Amino acid sequence: MKLQEHRGLIVITIALIVLSALALTYTLARLRENFTWVEHTNTVIRTLNGSSRAMLSAESNERGYLLTGDQSYLDGYKQARDNALRLVERMERLVIDNPEQAERLKALRPDIMARIAEFDDSVALGPPSLALALERLSVARTRQLTQRVEEKFDDMRELELLLLAERQTRVNRSTLQVAILTACMGVLGVISAGIGATLSARQRSLAALQSANDALAASESGLKERQAHLTAILATVPDAMVTIDENGRIGSFSAAAERLFKYAQSEVIGQNVSILVPAPSDDEDGSSLTRYITSNAPDSIGTGRMMTGARKDGTTFPMELSVGQINLAGRREFVGFVRDLTERHDRERKVHDIQGELFRVSRLSTMGEMAGALAHELNQPLAAVSNYINAARRSLDRLDDDATKPVRDIIGKAADQVLLAGSVIQRLREFISRGQTERQIVTLRQMVEESVGLAFLAVKDRTVQLAMEFDPAVDRVLVDKIQIQQVLLNLIRNAIEAMQTTERALRVTTRPAQNDMVRVEVADRGTGISPEMATRLFEPFATSKSTGMGIGLSISRTIIESHGGNIDVAPNPGGGTIFRFTLPVAPAETLEPARAG
Repeated sequence: MKLQEHRGLIVITIALIVLSALALTYTLARLRENFTWVEHTNTVIRTLNGSSRAMLSAESNERGYLLTGDQSYLDGYKQARDNALRLVERMERLVIDNPEQAERLKALRPDIMARIAEFDDSVALGPPSLALALERLSVARTRQLTQRVEEKFDDMRELELLLLAERQTRVNRSTLQVAILTACMGVLGVISAGIGATLSARQRSLAALQSANDALAASESGLKERQAHLTAILATVPDAMVTIDENGRIGSFSAAAERLFKYAQSEVIGQNVSILVPAPSDDEDGSSLTRYITSNAPDSIGTGRMMTGARKDGTTFPMELSVGQINLAGRREFVGFVRDLTERHDRERKVHDIQGELFRVSRLSTMGEMAGALAHELNQPLAAVSNYINAARRSLDRLDDDATKPVRDIIGKAADQVLLAGSVIQRLREFISRGQTERQIVTLRQMVEESVGLAFLAVKDRTVQLAMEFDPAVDRVLVDKIQIQQVLLNLIRNAIEAMQTTERALRVTTRPAQNDMVRVEVADRGTGISPEMATRLFEPFATSKSTGMGIGLSISRTIIESHGGNIDVAPNPGGGTIFRFTLPVAPAETLEPARAG
């Protein structure tokens, strides 16, 4: 009986050991499967972080390249861009088992591709078109693609972290089950094996937990790195940035904002944003500004508005305010980007002043040229009138009649007045021909570039392909800057008008000429000049335009010749016309050149 009891006990023990072994095998299989899913989730999180960092790195290198033109930034941009695309493709493979994440990634991919397209567009423009590139960057900022991409990355990351916590819980549960089963097997007689299995299981569990902790630490480090990256980018953005809550109180104040408004960050945090923008007299508390910023109106979010900013010292300046909205845990915050428009207004005023001066000189030159032409034309008929009057007086003198004496006196006085008019006209012609100029040393390159900019601004034509080539050996000239700019402006505008129906390519070059002169050439691909018109092109009132007066080139010749140079015209071998004129090079021993601006 005792033996049977022992046998039954052994059978029961063996059965329990077998059942425990089967349960342990199943639990270990589940544990390995859970460990695999935990590692898979960590891989997804790492790939998400890598994609986010690659997008930020591409944006940073894109702006670095635009601002500095450094090739290393361009290389870094291309590498980050390719890495971002590669990681997105890898993410698609990783989340194929998760329909929810796959759907989110499907919605995220168009935003990523659109943002990369904006990057490529700005990089393609490059530093030579920095103004246009910055304008497109400003438009891209209003589209908030970067914000949407980061928000979607954060949503996917948050879901993966929740999934990681759930799978880690399963690992812990399976580990506990393994420990319990191992203990049971130890109680049933396989104590040493059970202890070994328990220790092995615990070791694997600790390794898995350590791996999970390392992954979480890496994820946290990645987030901190991204935060530091964003902070560095915001510190270098030229626009001032201010965050505002729903009550209009300032939450953060960038370094650019400190420089612009002259406030330290500690002085404005918690203050109403109205301290930065003077309120109208009927809005002492600045509530209207707060309502404008915190409203959902289409004319407030994502659009720029011209305002007047106030610095700490009380001085004011023109600025442009653009407002963006952020939703954080059910509350709204607003980001205001402020751009100082002082330099833009100064440039516009300077351009306006230069245009006014050129127009004034142009009018004076036109009047002088017309006066010279009229003097030339009137001098001959006045001489003829004088001869006729003198002949009439001599005829009356032969009559020797007292009755004709008053008539002879009147005719004599008329002849004197005609002679006086002729001498006045002669002095006018001499004054115009001598035409003194106020000359100074200027940089030829700056003067030409300024004139080209004014010409294109005047005609408002952006379809002309412009090429300029300057010889640095003859870059300083001794001229009257305003008069030479008038000549350049006239030739460039004529060239653009001549290319209305032909290839629109304009080329301006400078090169050395004989006798310490520099030759400036303005070449177009227009319709050209007929041989008949070419022979009298520089004569007053000679023109092929239906609305032209025909004195622009005559004035240009007078100006160039007054500088000791000459101007001529020749056919362009590629089609069109080349106008060439020479100017005196500034002597080497002269002082530094005057600024052309």
